[in-house]
Amino acid sequence: MNVIILIPISYGVHLSDFEINFNPHGVEIGVTLITYDDFAKLDMRVAKVISVEEIPGKSKIIKGTIDLGDEKRDVIIGGAQYYKPEELVGRTVIALVNLEPRKIAGIESGAMLLAADSDDKPFWLTVTEDVPLGTGIK
Repeated sequence: MNVIILIPISYGVHLSDFEINFNPHGVEIGVTLITYDDFAKLDMRVAKVISVEEIPGKSKIIKGTIDLGDEKRDVIIGGAQYYKPEELVGRTVIALVNLEPRKIAGIESGAMLLAADSDDKPFWLTVTEDVPLGTGIK
């Protein structure tokens, strides 16, 4: 018997992130657990989007620059079809800054902005208080 499982995968999520178990009662899909030490390796900081620009030929991503307080980095921002550029500039976000840089659409992205994802639309994680740029997230 062949079984085909269709799992919708969002941008940045890989099939290897899931554990799939077959048993007599059906299929169980769970997220692979990480250790606290793995989590502690993540360098997440408060940042502010200071500029954005469209990428020719791309409608779902844009190039952005974030301010981390002591440095600025270029990032690729997904969900461009849902937001006008002026809605992103000035927004305080949470960035994962020790992710290996990656070239997307010919642009090196030096961080990843964290977002909740609902129906492929990003909702950027933020802080509600006035927190200095570059402040670490624990």
